[in-house]
Amino acid sequence: MDNWSLIEPHILKRSYSLVKPIIKDFKGIIKLSKPRKSKLGDFRAQKNGETSISINNDLKPDTFLVTLLHEIAHYHVYCLDTKIAKAHGEEWKNRFRNLISPFLDKDIFSTNVQLALKNQIASPKASCGASVELMKAFNPDLENPNTIEKLPFGCHFQLKNGKKFKLGVKRKTRYECSELTSGIIFTIHPLVEVKLI
Repeated sequence: MDNWSLIEPHILKRSYSLVKPIIKDFKGIIKLSKPRKSKLGDFRAQKNGETSISINNDLKPDTFLVTLLHEIAHYHVYCLDTKIAKAHGEEWKNRFRNLISPFLDKDIFSTNVQLALKNQIASPKASCGASVELMKAFNPDLENPNTIEKLPFGCHFQLKNGKKFKLGVKRKTRYECSELTSGIIFTIHPLVEVKLI
């Protein structure tokens, strides 16, 4: 199956005219992946020059399209910029900004996603998860009262895996939380669902 046929059912129809030329210029292979908790997609370049992009197959159209453009930006950096460019450095930020800007000008995305993207376009985040505003726009049901960001400082909570923590201070985007049994400090995403204990 060619790249366009693979991604067409996963993206917004109103984006087709903008996405088709981008996909036509991509010389690698696009694959759909089973859902991964650690990432929505990735770009890979082999030593022989072959390139591929994988994207989680369970993403909503807005999320799929942003992830696709994120990974295509990595491909553009690989092909057009220095090989020592940082993964999400200035080269990638410029490539991603150039790719996504036409979509923002045409009102392709839902209102909340478009607003979140416009708010971070000056300095795009390395991942969707790094932007709480974008994650909330992708998943409105994340407005759950039992997320880290809604808890009072110093309270005790439990994650789905059973580990128990004390909530500490917020860093740039994540919260410092000390595990109750070991005292080890972990940084936890503000939208992680928890249970108060």
